[in-house]
Amino acid sequence: MKTFLRRSVLLFVVVTALVFLLASRLPDLNLTWPPLIYGNTWLFGITLLAFYLESKGVRSSNAFAFFRYVYMGLLLKLFLSIGVVLLYALTDRAILTRGVVLIWLLLYVGYTWIEVSLLVRAGKPKP
Repeated sequence: MKTFLRRSVLLFVVVTALVFLLASRLPDLNLTWPPLIYGNTWLFGITLLAFYLESKGVRSSNAFAFFRYVYMGLLLKLFLSIGVVLLYALTDRAILTRGVVLIWLLLYVGYTWIEVSLLVRAGKPKP
């Protein structure tokens, strides 16, 4: 759990710092910084919730509980993220560009990679 927190907080801080450092150049790329910060914060928070559920499933000795918690975490993260993108697209269409959605997708993949790589290690039996 500590490794997951360290890595995900590091990714969150690095992305947030990059957005603020490059804030003056973002309009040249047709990007604005608020949706990038909101998306990064949302993905960080939902990844924490999903990791908690999935790690609870990995620790369970019941196979059905394992699948239930892992699928619940993955689907919760996926569908809530899709819902937020659609909600943002419907409410603030002018500020939401393809670049912002692409960066959100890359952040989703980054947080998911951290989450899954640590869950795989946690699920391996120790000799």
